[in-house]
Amino acid sequence: MKDLRNKLVLLLAFLNISILIYLIIIVNTLPKIKTQDFYPTNDVTILDSNNNLINHLPTFKSDITYEEIPQNVINALISTEDEAFFIHNGINPKRIIKAILTDIKSHYAKEGASTITQQVIKNTYLSSEKNINRKVKEIILAIKLENSMQKSDIITYYLNNVLFSDNIYGIYNASLYFFNKKPALLTVDEAAMLVGLIQLPNKYNPYKNLAEATIRRDIVLKAMYKNNFLTHDELEIYRNIKLENKLKKNAIFQNTSYYNPYLDLIDTKTKSLKTYMNKDIQYTLYEIATNKLGFLPDDKINIGLIAIDNHTAGILGIFGNRTANKKTINNVLVKRHMASTMKPLIDYLPYFEKTTASPGEVVIDEEYNYSDGTSLKNWDSIYKGAISLRQALRESRNIPALKIFKKTSKETKIETLSRLGLTVPNNLYEADAIGCGNGLYSLFEISNAYLAFANNGKFKKASYILNDDPFLQVIKPSSAFFINSILHDVFSKSKFVPKNTYMMAKTGQTNYDKRTALKYNIPSNATKESFVISYTKDITFGCYVGYDKIDSTSYLDRIKTQIPRTIMAYFMNKFQTNVGSHDTPSNIEKQKCIIKDNVLYLDESGIYEYFIKDALPPKYKEHNYIKI
Repeated sequence: MKDLRNKLVLLLAFLNISILIYLIIIVNTLPKIKTQDFYPTNDVTILDSNNNLINHLPTFKSDITYEEIPQNVINALISTEDEAFFIHNGINPKRIIKAILTDIKSHYAKEGASTITQQVIKNTYLSSEKNINRKVKEIILAIKLENSMQKSDIITYYLNNVLFSDNIYGIYNASLYFFNKKPALLTVDEAAMLVGLIQLPNKYNPYKNLAEATIRRDIVLKAMYKNNFLTHDELEIYRNIKLENKLKKNAIFQNTSYYNPYLDLIDTKTKSLKTYMNKDIQYTLYEIATNKLGFLPDDKINIGLIAIDNHTAGILGIFGNRTANKKTINNVLVKRHMASTMKPLIDYLPYFEKTTASPGEVVIDEEYNYSDGTSLKNWDSIYKGAISLRQALRESRNIPALKIFKKTSKETKIETLSRLGLTVPNNLYEADAIGCGNGLYSLFEISNAYLAFANNGKFKKASYILNDDPFLQVIKPSSAFFINSILHDVFSKSKFVPKNTYMMAKTGQTNYDKRTALKYNIPSNATKESFVISYTKDITFGCYVGYDKIDSTSYLDRIKTQIPRTIMAYFMNKFQTNVGSHDTPSNIEKQKCIIKDNVLYLDESGIYEYFIKDALPPKYKEHNYIKI
């Protein structure tokens, strides 16, 4: 018995020491609470590229003082979010224990136990992930915050910064957005509706889900009654008021939702700033994405759009979904197989960088397999024999792409593309040659990478916020020029190119694998996703089209696959007419050439091609008028 007692003592001592060590480690990794973090600059302003004020955005908010917050808002808030707010020291042990028991019963983190103070700490210093380390940090910091700030300051900061749906942050803007009045004039039922939004802002947004918003408002009212802030008669009066009769937006929020996808990506709540947004371009992307222009054939098809200024690397406009009303998956930022839009980057660019090859170099388009024996086909199932790199890339032929891919090392590809802001996986597959291997990239990343082509080899990471970061020379001007010359041919003299404009472009499509096509009864030749990236000297434009869900009717047929290029043509015609070509680098010259017996020769009977001056092909001997 004595031995058992000693073992228990040792076990408890070990546990206590372990907990002490754990807490010491946690405390040493805690961020330092700074008073200025809770008193941001009032009236944050964000400007577009022409110095025009953008009104409707997540960080444009007018902070109000504690005295300006009506008591019915405070009553509603503590009744639903934190009943013991004015008496606890930052945490509520009873709620924590209740939450733990509920989570144990349901086998996952279901019950929330955070006080208002804890929510302030989480939103200011921590992430939203649910784990024990984050929760312990949150508890310790909440207690520290309560020791350094007044309750009135904590609740004021919370109400000035909490999300109320549709990118509306803070009680002041929420009051204007939903009821066209200042917070001081809010009635009890209006205050209850606004506070009810906090739990699930999009679900309880009355502009989208009136019935859900009404139910949630009534729950808040009932909580206020339970906490003796309302009599039973008052409860019934406010519950019988029709919410739809109260809703009214202030004029500053009218017809500005098209800003949202751009402003969703700006992470600041404390300072004014200037963006690269071009309002005309952003509105045009909004018109395209919301189908006001009729480019999209049904309501299920989704889209991603981006426009970048090649001279500044500034993002002129972005739209990542069909809706502008709330934060949704942004298809511009989703990493996926980018198909043939990768060929200029991962196949031809590294080859031009490491060699003196020209677009005229010969590659044999023939029956060909991957190294594991799997057959590789061209998109048209045709083999064209000896062709130039120009023709191979212009026609997006898969077999030549793989052959060129295999001419450079993995290290060369990784190093070259890293200079363009792309992270290439170490375990590259041969299928990466056609953009369908192990590498996943976003439309944003690939559109940004194409800036190096548009800028004669100079690159800068695209940004929403005005900055003075310099462009860096990351690839040879000759490599960029060769790629530009080839991609110009893709739509040359077609209806898709603006008048008098030198435009480059590359398309790409992904397909469903055989198993998925069979499972959902999708035609074997159906397209899953379609892309286009086009650019001039001035602007790069990227477009993605595809379906979010897979079913027997949600796929791109031959006509739908063309949607991105039709949209591209509209955009480029609107914003990029009369744009000239790039200057020819000094080390490049133009010569006529032919392909004879699978070999490239200079010959006056041929067609013009660009070459590195010091790496010209031989002259064709059969022509006596050419001096050998």
